[in-house]
Amino acid sequence: MSHPVVKIGTRFRTQIADGNPEFECEAEIRTGVWRCVGTSDPFTFDDGTTVMSDSHGTIIIQPVEEIRRAVRIANSYDQQVKKSEDFWSTIKLGQILHYHNGFGEYVRCEVIVGRPGDNSISGGDYEGLLCMQPIALIGNWERDKPVRRTLWGDVQYNYHAKKIIENTGAWRANESCIFEYAGFKQPQHPKAPADPRTCKPLSLTPPSLTATETQSAADCKTRNEVASRLRDGFTPEILQEAATMLADYLLTR
Repeated sequence: MSHPVVKIGTRFRTQIADGNPEFECEAEIRTGVWRCVGTSDPFTFDDGTTVMSDSHGTIIIQPVEEIRRAVRIANSYDQQVKKSEDFWSTIKLGQILHYHNGFGEYVRCEVIVGRPGDNSISGGDYEGLLCMQPIALIGNWERDKPVRRTLWGDVQYNYHAKKIIENTGAWRANESCIFEYAGFKQPQHPKAPADPRTCKPLSLTPPSLTATETQSAADCKTRNEVASRLRDGFTPEILQEAATMLADYLLTR
């Protein structure tokens, strides 16, 4: 493994308390040991207020191996960012991509221009950028059912199915999780489809309730409503109201 060159002016990041500020090498005070100064840029709030980083101007003494390690991490991150940018530079508006969620679960996506509110988990804003809008679920979703009913009869969608129903949540997945990426590795799950592009979408129609399930759901819903009311206390008024709720429900059964 080649070692990054550390010299005067080399910049790197290191953990200080709960931050990861940037430092610059000022001088090698002895072999393999460097004096470094904090160079982190000031932070500007939405209202225009600017605050200087607490670490700006801070002096630390750092072993050369720690500096090299930090530089290697930064270089690796930069390479990953470039790989992602190179992949997305080949993607066209309207193209269909298949995101692998794991275990043979695929999300079919249409490439759109990011809208306000289409954000990454880390907070990055995708507005105006090409990103992936979920449009269908493909493959083996036995582990995480796309749509189910609760005990009280309400319809519940899993994370990706909900984004399809609401037409929200466009994002950019890491290219290694996208089937169309040249370096994509086929999942080893026995029920994973060989090629999600040829698969039909799974139905997101909520399952119908049988007569027994409908009655059970109504029972459960009433219990929840009564329990919710009793959480407010056990005053005579609340107890009477809860008893009335139960009596009214039993009369309809």
